[in-house]
Amino acid sequence: MKHKIGLIGMINDELEQDLWGTLKNMSDLGYQGFESSMFVSDSKDEMKESRKKMDDLGMDTVALVCSHYNEENLGKTIEAAQILGSKYVVSYWSGPETTDEALALAEQFERMAVKCNEGGLDFIYHNHEHEFISKFGEKKNECIFDIYYKNTEKLKFELDIAWCTFGGADPVQVIRRCGERISVLHVKDLSELHTRGLFCAVGMGKVNCFGTMEAAAARGTEWMVVEQDKPGNLTHYESAMASILNIREAGLR
Repeated sequence: MKHKIGLIGMINDELEQDLWGTLKNMSDLGYQGFESSMFVSDSKDEMKESRKKMDDLGMDTVALVCSHYNEENLGKTIEAAQILGSKYVVSYWSGPETTDEALALAEQFERMAVKCNEGGLDFIYHNHEHEFISKFGEKKNECIFDIYYKNTEKLKFELDIAWCTFGGADPVQVIRRCGERISVLHVKDLSELHTRGLFCAVGMGKVNCFGTMEAAAARGTEWMVVEQDKPGNLTHYESAMASILNIREAGLR
């Protein structure tokens, strides 16, 4: 099964040196999208021109960031996403410490999701490990991710499979349970699961990257976005190349 493969981060140094040449190289390797807010501008004409150049490369802007800390900027982000052709607005972090805080955040995320829906977009939330490790409720048996999922309807998710795995959850099982609301995967691998932050190219570590991609695609997830927070034995650019080649070798692109 072929999937839409995107990229986030990793090639920032190369983008600074040669923006469009670097994106063409990534397109030639098989990447179909880039998750970034780098094309957001006060100038609508500049954003339209950036979209045209991305279209010419056969690449999409996957998502634009609008943290819940900056909810007042959501309207501007929605407008930029509409111009740039992005379907998703994403918030990358929250850190509730109690059930009440988690429920309040779920309410805020749902409010932002409704506003995005009104603009023809989806609002997605990106997890780290603590959303699966921290347990709330009287029995301390409900994780933050589940609180967000159970107490919202319009909110969608960007499941980071490495942080999910490092948090002790099985991303395949999470997808089987919640997959209809997981719009984007961050496909990320870890060379070791007992020490935080040991990353490697996709398909070279301990995370079930390819099995998770298959499970997600079967449930309707649109984008599989390659990410690596820190370089391992390869440079970030080399890892971006190795990851897409491994995905292609696995027959997933």
